[in-house]
Amino acid sequence: MNKLTPFLITVVACFTSVAYSAEESTPPPAEESVGSSKTFSEPFTGRITKNRVRLRLLPSLDGNIISELNQGTLLLVVGETEDFYAVEPPSGTKAYIFRTYVLDNVVEGSRVNVRLRPDMEAPIITQVTSGDRVEGSIDPSNSKWMEIAVPKSAKFYVAKDYLEQAGDGSYIAQYVQRQQEVNLLLNESQRMSQAEMNKPFEEIHVEGVVSKYKRVINNYSDFPDQVTRAKEALNTLQTTYNEKKLAFLENNQNSSSELKAKNEKLAADLQKQQTQVNQLKQKLQKTNAVAANTTPQQQSSSENKGVTYKMSQWVPIEQTIYTGWAQEHDNESSAAFYDEQVKNALVIKGMLETYNRPVKNKPGDYMLINTQNHVPIAFLYSAHVNLQDLIGQEVTLVVSQRPNNNFAFPAYYVLKTQ
Repeated sequence: MNKLTPFLITVVACFTSVAYSAEESTPPPAEESVGSSKTFSEPFTGRITKNRVRLRLLPSLDGNIISELNQGTLLLVVGETEDFYAVEPPSGTKAYIFRTYVLDNVVEGSRVNVRLRPDMEAPIITQVTSGDRVEGSIDPSNSKWMEIAVPKSAKFYVAKDYLEQAGDGSYIAQYVQRQQEVNLLLNESQRMSQAEMNKPFEEIHVEGVVSKYKRVINNYSDFPDQVTRAKEALNTLQTTYNEKKLAFLENNQNSSSELKAKNEKLAADLQKQQTQVNQLKQKLQKTNAVAANTTPQQQSSSENKGVTYKMSQWVPIEQTIYTGWAQEHDNESSAAFYDEQVKNALVIKGMLETYNRPVKNKPGDYMLINTQNHVPIAFLYSAHVNLQDLIGQEVTLVVSQRPNNNFAFPAYYVLKTQ
């Protein structure tokens, strides 16, 4: 080993010891030189009245500037001097302590400095002493320092000319709580707004989102920034909704000629199928009459009385479905077709409601609604069962699936009720 090595180690150790000792013993700012501060028996909440008001480390115009505060900032006032108020450090203030003096979150050393930054040249905001507990974590930018919660002994100062009383000592806590509430409400409104605008136009429901934005605007006027954001977001929502509505209407208008052509073709097909429909009705009457042990004349009278106009509108559709089936089943009767439908039927349950929206190619005149969560289950129609008499009732239906014309829910033909 080099003969100079022990000497160098000793010098380095002494230098490190001196640095640690200096950090520990550096006195905090002396308030006595500018006038001692007195503590209020009842602290109050103060509000900054101007922009760029300086928050100082000492109650003096020569005191280090901690930060600049904007109009409306709230501070808890805990003392005063002749020209300055003593305030608790604002929310978000950070404090640092040299790690050497902390073991298992307990301070080991007397008059250990707490600084604004992890730097030996940073302003000292207070001191802690041996046995004091500190909670914090190692600073990621400088592992020799710990970032800790600001000790209660730390106080900053604001000139009295720029601070007014806003409320008692509890007001600032209430304000912070309301601030958290309005921020949560605003964030939830924005999330809901985005979700609604991502839906197809016919599925969009903006009433709930608009209501939340208006709650921010009407109930939180003491938070002007959030109110401004809510107004801007509401305006954006309404603009986007109107754009989607216009696009939806234009798309429908562009397809009107196509719809007209389809309707004309359907009318022609219906005319051709009318004879087949009449034949189908006669077969159904005879089949039902035999099953009910009645004469065909009696069955015809009963059926004509029970078939409504709305039911009759679906007869051509059923005729088309039956015709396709008959071509693959040696032209068997419609009675055989519906017998097979019953054998392969599904059973569904729910609350029956009408579906009267004026949309093209709708797959039914009725909807079955889940009674637990009020979510639609399926579209329904029938030429066998008068569903109009069951509106508003919880029903059990025997059904056969039909095309849903690309709507959101399946479509069924109601064969009978249970």
